[in-house]
Amino acid sequence: MLSQFNFLEAAAEFTWTQAFTVMLSGVVIVFAALILFVVIFWLFGKIFGRKKKADKKQKAIVTEVQAQPKRAPVPVQAAQAPAGEEEIVAAITAAIMAFTGSGNFTIRRITRAQQSGRPVWAHAGIVENTRPF
Repeated sequence: MLSQFNFLEAAAEFTWTQAFTVMLSGVVIVFAALILFVVIFWLFGKIFGRKKKADKKQKAIVTEVQAQPKRAPVPVQAAQAPAGEEEIVAAITAAIMAFTGSGNFTIRRITRAQQSGRPVWAHAGIVENTRPF
């Protein structure tokens, strides 16, 4: 059957408008399918999204935290900072207070992190680029 078909004669009858039409219809079909996939996945995200469950859990946690009775503060002696490091201790304390939003914490010890031989910014870049999804 293929031996009877002459490809050269078929190519001679094929015009540029037919070629352009085939190419254009192929591009339109591919982009229509891509848009359809985007819409389908967007709908799946809206239907099966986890935001509703996370919001309910977060509200339950907040109500549990608010329901706990407040404990009486325990008097603690202030730790003595080495000479010249009071500003560092104050900066660390302010950062923790800004992060937690309250002053209900006790700093018992501040130690330097061990150096790994890399600059701190290089280590931060490695952690940022290799953390799991």
